[in-house]
Amino acid sequence: MMKDGADRKDTADNTANTAAVKGRRIGVGGEGTAAGVQIEWVTPPPGLHLGISSPTGGASPVSTRELDASLRAVAGRTQGKVIALVELTGELDAATAPRLADLLARAQGAGIDAVVLEVSGLEFIDTAGLAVVVAAHRRARTGDGAAPAFASPSRVVRRAVEMTRLDRLLILSDTPTEAAVTLLRLFESPTSSTRPDWYASPT
Repeated sequence: MMKDGADRKDTADNTANTAAVKGRRIGVGGEGTAAGVQIEWVTPPPGLHLGISSPTGGASPVSTRELDASLRAVAGRTQGKVIALVELTGELDAATAPRLADLLARAQGAGIDAVVLEVSGLEFIDTAGLAVVVAAHRRARTGDGAAPAFASPSRVVRRAVEMTRLDRLLILSDTPTEAAVTLLRLFESPTSSTRPDWYASPT
C-alpha cells in the first residue's frame, strides 16, 4: 500500500483532528461500560515497561520511519484477564512492523492477555503492519500470544483495514473500552484469575 494524494490528505485531516480525538480518549484511571461489561483502566505499575525500542538502540533495525508506542493504562478484574492500552503514533510499515511484533511478543511475556492499540495518531499503515496484527490475532485464538485490537482508528487505519477486508477478522472499535470488551470474547472459556506479580488491584 503506497502513499498517494488521498493518503496525504487523510494524514493532514487526521493531524487537524488529533486534539479533538484526544479529548475523547479514555484516560488513565477511567472506567467504561460496553455490552454490560465493566472495564476499569488503571495506571500501569512502575515495574511494567511496554514500549518500542529506539531504532538506534540496537533492538530494532535502523529506519527513517518512525513508530512510537506508549503504555497508557492496564485493565484488570475482568474475567481474570489483564489488558494493556498502548498508544501507537507515527508510521507502521515494512520498516517498523518488526518493532510492533516485538512489543506484542513481550506483552505475553509480561503476563498481559490482550493489547488494545489506540491508533488515532497513526499516520500511515500498510499491509506489512496489518500482517503483524493479523498474525498476533491468530496466535491469540490458539492461546499462544496476547490478543490485539485497534481502537479509535484514524481514517488512514480504518480505510486500510476495510480495503484489505480485514475488518472481517481484526477488531476495530471506536473506543478502548469497546475494544477491550470485544477482546474478552476471544477467550472462549474462563481461566484462572491469577495475575502477574506486577499487577495489583486498586483499592
